[in-house]
Amino acid sequence: QFVMHRVNLLRHFKVIPVMVFDGGFLPMKKETEEERRRNREHNVQKAMELLRSGNRSQAEDFFQRAVDVTPLMAHSLMQTLREEGVEFFVAPYEADAQLAYLARTGYVSAVISEDSDLIAYQSPRVLYKMDKFGNGLEIQMVRLPMNK
Repeated sequence: QFVMHRVNLLRHFKVIPVMVFDGGFLPMKKETEEERRRNREHNVQKAMELLRSGNRSQAEDFFQRAVDVTPLMAHSLMQTLREEGVEFFVAPYEADAQLAYLARTGYVSAVISEDSDLIAYQSPRVLYKMDKFGNGLEIQMVRLPMNK
């Protein structure tokens, strides 16, 4: 529901979404994946503490940080996207490089992401941390040198 809400929000504003899913596991990122797993576990514990103390809003934030997209979840979403006529790709490995490639070649106008790696991949235009209303932080590669 979370992803389809974002997809439908984009479509409402006449933006044609193109989704990219992570592909295979990169062996050289084994330690990073282990750290992410530990962070997800910590976030679930923190969310439960906040929920018990009555702080639903912050608990929800930590629950969202704890989400791990399983292959089954991705497959289910791909089926829904196919039914809805939304184009998607599965990257060879991580989606970030594929997203940046699509942006640099002009296949997409911008990339929406939570991940700052897209700056390193020189994605020309990225909308970070898009919320449920479509607001986020836009970073344009051509404007980076203007920052001090």
